[in-house]
Amino acid sequence: LATGGFSTRTVSIAAYDSVFIEVVLTVFMLLAGMNFALHYRALRGEVLAWWKDAEVRFFLGVFAASVLTGTVILHHARAATGLGWGRALREVSFTCASIMTTTGFSTGDFDKWPVLLKPMLILLMLVGGCAGSTAGAIKAGRIQVLLKAIVREVRLFMQPQAVLPIRLGRKMLDDDVLRSILSFVGLYMRVALSGMLAMIPFSADIQTAGSATIACLSNVGPGFSTVGPLANFAGIPDAGKAVLTVLMLMGRLELYTVLALFMPAFWRK
Repeated sequence: LATGGFSTRTVSIAAYDSVFIEVVLTVFMLLAGMNFALHYRALRGEVLAWWKDAEVRFFLGVFAASVLTGTVILHHARAATGLGWGRALREVSFTCASIMTTTGFSTGDFDKWPVLLKPMLILLMLVGGCAGSTAGAIKAGRIQVLLKAIVREVRLFMQPQAVLPIRLGRKMLDDDVLRSILSFVGLYMRVALSGMLAMIPFSADIQTAGSATIACLSNVGPGFSTVGPLANFAGIPDAGKAVLTVLMLMGRLELYTVLALFMPAFWRK
C-alpha cells in the first residue's frame, strides 16, 4: 500500500514463488494506485465509487491493455522455452502493476523481456497511479487530460469553428486547469530529458541513463540494464547518485514544490 518496493529477499517477491502472494500483492498495489478518497467512499457503502471515477477507469484500462499486450508478446517470444500462457500472464500482470503503481517489486528480470515491451514499461513508469494515491509519476488523470487535449486539437484542425470542451468524467475542465495540467506534463518531460542527458556520462549505456532517470523521477525503483530489477544503483558514480537523488526528491515532492524554492518571490514572502 505504501508503493515502496523494498523486500526482505535479494530477488524481491520472486523468492516466494507463490501465485497466491503475487495475486494478493497485485490487488493491493492496484488499490494503492487509486485515489484513497474513493476507498473511503467504497467502505461507506458506495461500492461503485471506483468505477464511476473516470481516472480509475483510465488507470485500470491502461493496466489491462498493457497486461494483454505484454502477455501475448512475452508468450510468443518465449514459446520455444516452454513458457505457457499462464506463466506469461502471471509475470506480466505483476510487473505491470508494480511498475505502474511505482512500487518496484519484481518476480523476474523484465530487463530480459523482448525489446518491444521495454517502451511499454517506460510509458507505465511515466503514467503512474491516480491523484490522491501513494503512487508517483505524472499521474493517470494528467495523461488522460493530455490525450483528450491532443484529440481536441486534431478535431479543431478539421473543424476550426467547433466548440469542444474537455471533460474528465462529468466535470468540464476550465482552460486554466487544462493549461496547468499540460504545463506540468511538459515540465515533467523536460526534467526527465535533462536528467537523462546529465546521467549519460555516469552510465554504462543509454538504457541505464534513460531508465534510471525515469525510474528515480517517477519513484519506481528498478530500471533497465545495469540498474535492472536484479541489479541496483551501486555501480553509479557518486556524481550520478547526486543527480538521481535530486530527481527522486523532485518526483516525490512534485516539481512545482521543488522549483518554487528557487524562485526569488518565494523567499521574499
